[in-house]
Formats: sequence, C-alpha cells, structure tokens
Amino acid sequence: MQEGQQFSGKYIHDLVIMRPQATTAKEAFIPQIDPRIEVLRVQIQNLRQADRAALAEYRSTMAELANLEAMQPSNDIYLDQKRTQRVKELRKVKVPELHEARVMELETQLRELQQDNRLRNLQQAAELKVDWARNLPGELRFTGVLKVAAIM
Repeated sequence: MQEGQQFSGKYIHDLVIMRPQATTAKEAFIPQIDPRIEVLRVQIQNLRQADRAALAEYRSTMAELANLEAMQPSNDIYLDQKRTQRVKELRKVKVPELHEARVMELETQLRELQQDNRLRNLQQAAELKVDWARNLPGELRFTGVLKVAAIM
C-alpha cells in the first residue's frame, strides 16, 4: 500500500495510512555563524575608514602647503612671518602610516574563520542528515487484523 493511500475494507472505512515523520527535522538546520567573523569585519572596516580619514587629512594639509608656497610675498612682514611659520609646520607633517599590513592579516584571519565555520556547518548538517536517516521508521506494513483503533 502506498503512503497516504486510503484503505477500504469490509469493516474499516476511510482509513488513511501515513508514514510518521522522523523525530529530527533535517530541514530545520540553521547554519551557525561564528561571532568572531563579524568582529573581524568591523575591525577591518574601522581600520580602512581610519586610513581613508588620515589620507584625506594629509591631502588637505599638502594642498594647504602648496597654496601657501604658491603665494607671492606681501608687503606685510607680520603676514609673511605667519605664512612662513605655517609652511614650516606643514612641512613637518609626515605621511600617515596606513594599516595595510594589519588589514591583510585580519582578512586572512577572516577567511580562515569563514572556512572553518563553513566546514563546521557542513559537518553538522551531515551529522544531522545521518541522524535523520537513522531515525526514519522502516516501511509501514498492515498485517493481521485490526480490532481496536484509537485515534487521538
């Protein structure tokens, strides 16, 4: 008799036989994401943002320096001294140190964590699938005579 097929007999009418569902829900598997992955993503994003801000600040400083150096000397000695002092200050500004090496290191760690996470999820899904298959009931058979059926 096929699953879900109705049985019609001499004494039993409208009996439907269904295969019971397994106790483990294979479809309910939810992959787990390691929280360290999101922490690394945020760290990488913050470092890149800090690098962009530092470069923007350095570019504006260098633009100001170029403008001050391009200015013609004026008749006002006080303004020339202030401009000369500012030029000296701006020339002392160093190129910002970028976090490229740290970002590359964090990206490597991120890829490793993602790979480990993916493998762990695949392993858990496979284990759940094996457990699900193991808990499946065998083929249902209707043999003998049914004297009492309790339907709840």
